[in-house]
Amino acid sequence: MKDLLTVKKLRVTVADQELLADLSFKLAAGEIAALMGANGAGKSTLGRALMGDPDYMVEAEELSLNGKNLLDLEIEARAQAGMAYIWQQAPEIKGVELFSLLNLIQQLHDGDYDYQLADPLLFRETNVGFSGGEKKIAELVQVLNQKPKLIIIDELDSGLDIENLDKVLSALKKEVQQQKIAILLITHSGAVLEELKPDRIMIMRQGKIICQSQKIEQVLNTIKEYGYQKCEQCQNCL
Repeated sequence: MKDLLTVKKLRVTVADQELLADLSFKLAAGEIAALMGANGAGKSTLGRALMGDPDYMVEAEELSLNGKNLLDLEIEARAQAGMAYIWQQAPEIKGVELFSLLNLIQQLHDGDYDYQLADPLLFRETNVGFSGGEKKIAELVQVLNQKPKLIIIDELDSGLDIENLDKVLSALKKEVQQQKIAILLITHSGAVLEELKPDRIMIMRQGKIICQSQKIEQVLNTIKEYGYQKCEQCQNCL
């Protein structure tokens, strides 16, 4: 598979405090990579840094999407280049119905994704009064209408009941297969991984990626029995 996202020796700081250090990995088109780690490991920081959050000072030997240098691009330009983010806590957009927002997104991106997943939400103000699960569904439909090349997802199952989680996972799997979208999935949930079946798992600890493996079940069993600190010592999954 062709490399889509390249991250080489990434360093992220805020007010001279180093949050991430010497991170390197790649994602191919159509690849699903799960990113796991204890709270505070740096997972969401990595996602936000990739998306271009201006609060972070980002340095890297290379940070590119489909060959385009991301270090020179702000958030809007990264979105136009094909990067999308589904936030753990989506913002409310008062006065704008979700249907109107989706129509605008389709016009800007020549999108044609079916709205059906978000039918009950279409004529409500975007994310206003939405449950956590409803926000995730609304965000997913917005993102898929942008025809992204890469989606970064922060805690997909947050606030979703089992029925809606199944719908969201089914929609994601379909788009990955048909459109060859790459996904970086930030999660704590082994159950989500069992359903989405990532190609690779990466473990973060104290701002560093300490493990990358295709042996998903083996890594999850190790974490379940010994905790994330065991991944720092173990070489069996590499």
